[in-house]
Amino acid sequence: PGALKAPFCAGCRFDRRCAGFPAEYKDYLAARGGGLAIPDRPIEVMVEVEARCQFGCRYCFNQNTFASGSASADRSGAPALSGDAVRQIVDQLAAWGVPRIRFTGGEPLLRADLPELMDYALDKGVAVWLNTNGYQLRDRRLAGSLCERAENILVSLRGWDPESDFAESHAAGSFEASCEAART
Repeated sequence: PGALKAPFCAGCRFDRRCAGFPAEYKDYLAARGGGLAIPDRPIEVMVEVEARCQFGCRYCFNQNTFASGSASADRSGAPALSGDAVRQIVDQLAAWGVPRIRFTGGEPLLRADLPELMDYALDKGVAVWLNTNGYQLRDRRLAGSLCERAENILVSLRGWDPESDFAESHAAGSFEASCEAART
């Protein structure tokens, strides 16, 4: 409800899975002959490369789905994709012409090989975006290294001040660390 399909949607391989365009786009689509020049592929794929996170935010979908326990006190057994699996995903995205991959988690910066995986994607012609809670970016060398690789780094905040952030993250200094990372 509230969504519409353009005439060209019927030929798209994602038609059965796609909800369509928001109804507000009706005039926009009509002005363009009922369609847009949209490639028959995603423009971005998000890949959860690390299930673990040093925070325990109650709203996190990660701890409420397949990786339940990843944000608990004992995260040692939380599942993560192997480096080879991530590289295979990147290879497939490059073959399909998907222009961008977004590394997410849990907290992707808990992976020691994240810079190498980012380099691999870049070498294959796939742009890299990154979602992080920013806590690890207190390390200026790491922050600089990631900024050289990623076109976009999304740093999440869990509250509007240190107290509200701590109430969600359960990590002292998380608000300050994320704010500093966002300024970097």
